[in-house]
Amino acid sequence: MARRDPELMRWYEQQRAVDEAIQEKLQQIAAPAGLRERILTTRETSRSVRRTWPTRLMAVAAAAAMVVVVGRWFTAGQSVGFDAYREKMVEFVSDEYDLSAEADDLEGLRQFFSKISWPSDYEVPRPLQSVPVEGGTALEWQGHRVSLLCLEYQEHEDIWLFVIDRSALPDPPATEAPGFLKVGKLMTASWSQENITYLLAAEGDEAFLRSYR
Repeated sequence: MARRDPELMRWYEQQRAVDEAIQEKLQQIAAPAGLRERILTTRETSRSVRRTWPTRLMAVAAAAAMVVVVGRWFTAGQSVGFDAYREKMVEFVSDEYDLSAEADDLEGLRQFFSKISWPSDYEVPRPLQSVPVEGGTALEWQGHRVSLLCLEYQEHEDIWLFVIDRSALPDPPATEAPGFLKVGKLMTASWSQENITYLLAAEGDEAFLRSYR
């Protein structure tokens, strides 16, 4: 069917690229000693993958979780405007979520997104470049790829930068000047620059978010 349907073939090739990237990462990870015994004996319910699992287990789970997260945010038939996009992205980070990749710096995170063909030609605002990197997540919204950069400006306090192709939205922010809006418990800033639309989100007020823009 993919050979007869160009759109299906494009999707198939993209999925293969993601699968190959995950497989390569998994093959680099050795199972921790005693893992089987700990799994069989533990009765504790796992909580946040991002915060409570051992590092090597986190790498395995996060790689596998990427496929789940990508599927979770493909919601055909819903609103495709920027307001709906912003609301969904804020909803995503307002709850527990998994990281697709761990990285020590922004360049490592960019390389991860580039390898799986997710948006990677973004420009991180200068004030954010000095904030420690926690990791990233590959999302898909309405069939469009979204790169999420998760930064930790202080312990257990994150700031998130979402990156999506500008053409994926019918009404993206029109200028490089950020617009600010409180969505749920998070303050957001949004703008477009060249072919990319950015969404910055964190707890705090407009003045706080401006300091990172």
